[in-house]
Amino acid sequence: MMPRLSSKNVRKNPRQIVFGIEYNERFCGLISLELQKDIYQKSAELGYWIGEEFWRKGIASAAIEKMIRYAFENHDIIRIFARVFEYNRASMRVLEKNGFKKECIARKAIYKNGKLWDEHRFFLLKTDKI
Repeated sequence: MMPRLSSKNVRKNPRQIVFGIEYNERFCGLISLELQKDIYQKSAELGYWIGEEFWRKGIASAAIEKMIRYAFENHDIIRIFARVFEYNRASMRVLEKNGFKKECIARKAIYKNGKLWDEHRFFLLKTDKI
């Protein structure tokens, strides 16, 4: 069963597009696109999470694929980027599976739960998906 993106019960914000992800008619996560401003206005940041119960079912990969298509078809952007904690290898693989490339590693850029973590940054250009 393919996941479905749903906008019901999602707060409306013109710069931040958020969809719920449903799998077998159950809510299982969120995916968002944050349109950037000013000199970064041709870029958007991708964010997502999937409930642990739904991991390893291809849901994140399929949802990202749908969001990429939606983003490039409906918004005047040429670049999507995502940031991933160093320990989230599964998320890195999902991005790479969808054509994202690693851009850099920002050393000790994240402080979470009393620890410093590296941030891996990925990007996808519209020209890579045409």
